Amino acid sequence: MGLVACFIFSMTVTGFLQKYALKHSLIDIPNERSSHLIPTPRGGGLSIVIPVLLCIAVLFLTAQIDRNFALALGTGCFFVASVGWIDDHQHIPANWRALLYGIAAVLAVYFLNESDDFQSVFHQLPFAIVSSFLIVIWIVWMTNLYNFMDGTDALAAVQTICAGILVGVLFWLQGQYGLATVCFVIVASSCGFLYWNWSPAKIFMGDVGSCSLGFCFGVLAVIGEIQGSVPFAVFFILLSLFICDTTLTLLMRVFANEKWYQAHKSHAYQRLVQLGMSHKKLALSVLLINVMILWPMANMAFVWDEYSYYISATIIFMMSTLWVSIQVHYYRVSS
Repeated sequence: MGLVACFIFSMTVTGFLQKYALKHSLIDIPNERSSHLIPTPRGGGLSIVIPVLLCIAVLFLTAQIDRNFALALGTGCFFVASVGWIDDHQHIPANWRALLYGIAAVLAVYFLNESDDFQSVFHQLPFAIVSSFLIVIWIVWMTNLYNFMDGTDALAAVQTICAGILVGVLFWLQGQYGLATVCFVIVASSCGFLYWNWSPAKIFMGDVGSCSLGFCFGVLAVIGEIQGSVPFAVFFILLSLFICDTTLTLLMRVFANEKWYQAHKSHAYQRLVQLGMSHKKLALSVLLINVMILWPMANMAFVWDEYSYYISATIIFMMSTLWVSIQVHYYRVSS
């Protein structure tokens, strides 16, 4: 019943947020870098963040989730969501956003450091401070890349639902019912938002939604690893479509001496739209890739943890090949 309530809450609140966005001119106006053609309200992702934060608070107060994990997730997500909500209203320069998201990541790692599990896993490394720094980079990158991939109707929501379902099930099977509940609340709330975000989208997530989801998945991946419940590789595989598209596109722009931090239309998913694929078909394709490829591979990494690095490498090769194929096809057609 709680998940149904989250779905109804999110769907209802998203409707109010659409009216709020229209009233306060929180509108994404199409330009040469946009993948949409119609001015569309933004900031709807707040309807996902609110249930997630309330869920974390309830689980924390009822001792159903480790105190340090709850603080890492809750405080960091609240901070990221606040920055995103402000940015949806009034643009914050990219360098300042990166700095603020970095602070949220450091805050999360600070709380995770208080966990005995974290110290037993990462403080065994020769350079514990280096491992903490790498985790901060991971969380910041996840926060930003989710925002980069929120550029077409339903794409980010569909990916969130697919990743959240499997991770939630795996946490549940491992007896981590609190963390599983967080994942299921993310899924239920994203489904409620998807009602409004499905093509043609009536509202977008905005930074408040996409950045918060990226942050949550980034922190959950670290928690799963330090607990030994859900390996980091599982999260990496499930989110590899986003990770590879964003990372390879960024590298391509850097090598081309382009301003990588500026808005652009060179992601593989954006190329597909430019080639004529509808937003609906793109979202359904992402759903199919998750169910047919990423779910089975992630489950293999979960069952055979000792082979998770090889499975992750296979996924990187597959997603990178897909990215290259799309980019090459685009340049052939457009030349």
